[in-house]
Amino acid sequence: MLLFLSLCACFVSDAELDAAYDRDDDGYQPAQNGGKDCDNEDPDIHPGALELCDGVDNNCNGVIDEIGAVDGLVFYADGDEDGYGVESDTIKACERPAAYSTEDGDCDPDDPTFNPGATDLCDGQDQDCDGVVDSDASFSSWYLDYDQDGFGDPAIEVVACSAPSGHVGNDEDCDDSQASIRPGQTDICDGADEDCDGEIDEDAEFSTWYADLDGDGAGDPAAVFDACEQPPDTVAVAGDCDDSDPLVIELTWYADGDGDGFGNPAVFLEQCAGPSGWVLDGSDCDDVDEFVNPGEPEVCGNGVDDDCDFETACGAGDNALTANERFFVNSQLGAQAGTAVALGDLDGDGVVDFVVGAPNYDFGGQIDRGAAHIVFGPHPGGEVDLNTETDANLAGEASGWDTAGVMAVVGDIDGDGTDDLIVGADDSDAGGGGSGAVYLVLGPRNGYFNLGFSDVRWIGVDGSSFGARAGGGLSVDGDADPDIFVTANKADHGNGESGAVYVFSGPNPSSDIASATAVLFGENPDDAAGLGVAMADISGDGLADMLVGAPGTDVGGVDWGAAYLVEGPVSGQLDLAMADSTMRGETDDQGAGFFLDAGVDIDADGYLDSVVSGDATATAGGESVGDVAVVVHVAEDVNGDGFGEVVVGAPNVGGDEGAVYVLYGPLQGGIDLGLADSIYRSEVGESSHLGMAIDSRDVDGDNLVDLLLGAPGYDGVFAAMSGGAYLVLGAGI
Repeated sequence: MLLFLSLCACFVSDAELDAAYDRDDDGYQPAQNGGKDCDNEDPDIHPGALELCDGVDNNCNGVIDEIGAVDGLVFYADGDEDGYGVESDTIKACERPAAYSTEDGDCDPDDPTFNPGATDLCDGQDQDCDGVVDSDASFSSWYLDYDQDGFGDPAIEVVACSAPSGHVGNDEDCDDSQASIRPGQTDICDGADEDCDGEIDEDAEFSTWYADLDGDGAGDPAAVFDACEQPPDTVAVAGDCDDSDPLVIELTWYADGDGDGFGNPAVFLEQCAGPSGWVLDGSDCDDVDEFVNPGEPEVCGNGVDDDCDFETACGAGDNALTANERFFVNSQLGAQAGTAVALGDLDGDGVVDFVVGAPNYDFGGQIDRGAAHIVFGPHPGGEVDLNTETDANLAGEASGWDTAGVMAVVGDIDGDGTDDLIVGADDSDAGGGGSGAVYLVLGPRNGYFNLGFSDVRWIGVDGSSFGARAGGGLSVDGDADPDIFVTANKADHGNGESGAVYVFSGPNPSSDIASATAVLFGENPDDAAGLGVAMADISGDGLADMLVGAPGTDVGGVDWGAAYLVEGPVSGQLDLAMADSTMRGETDDQGAGFFLDAGVDIDADGYLDSVVSGDATATAGGESVGDVAVVVHVAEDVNGDGFGEVVVGAPNVGGDEGAVYVLYGPLQGGIDLGLADSIYRSEVGESSHLGMAIDSRDVDGDNLVDLLLGAPGYDGVFAAMSGGAYLVLGAGI
């Protein structure tokens, strides 16, 4: 038997031999040798290594940068995925896993509205996880309103972030058991304080009563009672000479020879009853003429003292105004109410209403927003505080815009039967620095109203002072609808701030300045065209015309000024050099056209006339050198003679006390204002700038025009420069 031994020789390469061993000496065999080292060249990579965030599978488990990497970021479990996790539930990872967050502090991991970034609501819960409930809510004092009249009991207060049931946010109730007793009520004559102002029965009408113990119908003048109801054993007539004897009454009787109801003060007798032809009023100054007595109106020009006031002149003379004429004040410091005034029927009830502009009035801590204060007529009587007692407040849009320094009632623009109001804010920056703004407010308006929401809001261009003057109420474009004019005395129409007047047509004017029906601009740079403007049928052709003042024009001399008449119909772009007629100043620095007015026949020729004043550098016919008669106004008949009047305001007369001069028509030639028919001066001790603004209408329905006079510098008992306005009735002018 043969045995064959076959030997086979196997050969292994050096490379294979090297790979089969732990070449990186990290203690782990490679896969070729049955091990799990996934990188036999790097001793830091092996199954026992710690996973790092480096894009490498450091621990050879087949996962790169897995959760748990030692240098990974800490993430917090965020089950509600609101961006905040739970501090007690964390992992480390190279990138944020789903449902985890880098921020902790979540106090309710199941509700995404609870987390440190949330805002606490007023609900008794801790939404922002700061450990305090309702910490972000605003807390206020609330007062029990037991009688549910809207006013709370100051003695029962609760502090909470929302009103508890049956509570209100004011503590103004003085009797929380009766809903009929609360602020805003009218005190009646019952000995109670219905309006909670601390006074009893003050709204009731009080009368003077005299004790009548003997019941003879005449009272004891020494026993006086003021009450809103007649007390027992009293009468309204005094004069009893013996109140213990009903048969004895002694009065002073005056002979009434002309039977006009007023007796001769020199002829009298004392007795309890008057004989026939004798009266108790002894104020007749002519007991022969029945048409001369204190009840008759003064007839101008007849040389007779018709009304027994010891004057035969029609005018009121030269007098300081008193509290009797001070109908409006403003109790806010520096408001300067009375810088502008206006009269018109703004609520459509047929009664004239009052508007007083306060350009430095503050609203809600915003300085100098300005306001147009409206008080509906008839005037309630006494002094009205515009800070607290108005029917409407039209507030400026922003601080520092000095809104309502210019105002005018412009008639019924939209044809709804109610007068409308235009308000200027030439310091507005709405269109850039000094752009100016003007607001058309269609009546009626009540309460607080932000002029930024006006029916029409015009915004000027940068630096144009749009709204330096504004007005209207007549049609200058030839149709039947009243139009509006607005001036921008610094407007640049390619000729260096010559100034311009913009005309907007009714009844639906656009807020776009470019939509103006007409634009009238100054002849030359710095003319300041538009500082004076009036709208009236001056030419007598039945169409309203435009009269435009430009006090800065140098044609003829330095700042001579001028007034241009542009006859209606007016439309398109017009250089005032092309006006139908021009009235120019006569001396340097006269500044003619600074202020003007038109629309009343003051010379009795049947045509409407105009009045033009100079600017603040001109004496303009004042009483003495340095007095400035700047503000001019033409008024309908104030004294019943059928002629129009001229009213001139000189707000710096007497060291800024101010004065208003009334010149009765018809007028012709030069007139010294010191000889005006009526002169009204500031109240004694007041530097009120009286005459800064003037408007006129028949306020009291006696067919005589009355004057509303602005006094923005009035201090009074309230505050410096708070301002006010005076109402002078036509019967007394």
